[in-house]
Amino acid sequence: MKHLLVGIDFSKSADRALAYAEEIALQMKASISLVHIVPPAGTTEADEAKKRLTELADSSGSRGIKTAAYIYEGPVIETLKRVIDDGDCDLVVMGCQGENFLPENPWGSSTTSLMEDTRIPILAVPDLAPVKYPRRFLLATDKICPRHIRQLTPMLELLRADRTDLLLFHYLQATDRSTPDREYGRLLEGIKHRFYYQVDNQQPIGNAVVEFTELIDADILVVTHRDGHWLGSPTSDSVARRVTWASSVPVLVLQDSF
Repeated sequence: MKHLLVGIDFSKSADRALAYAEEIALQMKASISLVHIVPPAGTTEADEAKKRLTELADSSGSRGIKTAAYIYEGPVIETLKRVIDDGDCDLVVMGCQGENFLPENPWGSSTTSLMEDTRIPILAVPDLAPVKYPRRFLLATDKICPRHIRQLTPMLELLRADRTDLLLFHYLQATDRSTPDREYGRLLEGIKHRFYYQVDNQQPIGNAVVEFTELIDADILVVTHRDGHWLGSPTSDSVARRVTWASSVPVLVLQDSF
């Protein structure tokens, strides 16, 4: 993991995302690209944004992190997607507003919207997430075990740091015919991990995942977004958005097309 892209809108949420990205960059010896989107023909706004973005880049650079700043014009989500797809970043880091999410804030909705539109993993950082390198990882599993371990590569790269711990969690629904522990055991052969289950108690899957994350004091939650479904549920409202908005710790969203 050598190149992080951080979406910047100059909010407190973006500040937290950048601070978190810096901790990862320092550990991984990675570079950071700061990206800000302005409306078309917003000359005055672009000039002010360039000044502020340069100050942020200089601040990150003072910590020994190679940092570049970029400003683009256009609709936020579409432009971000194009920048991500055309670039070479390994991870997109963005703030998310959790319970304070405002639907009218286009940046607040960008994090979850990008899940549908890019194959690059996304790290969503809540406003109040502790700024530190993650050590205790919780991977929320669904009915489909990845076919190849490369799908988990972004998580495994972060796990290479010292003093990290990997836990897996599965919400066992009444319709489940089998448990995925053996499949994941084969997939993660040679990687130390522990597997936990919770039997279906009629609560939404997203709630169960967030509650277990808090119960075990995980400091990063890892989920997989799939085309058409996520954690075995339709993506329309629901689990992906609910977990990302409700989690008090950063959420690393992997893509099954990675």
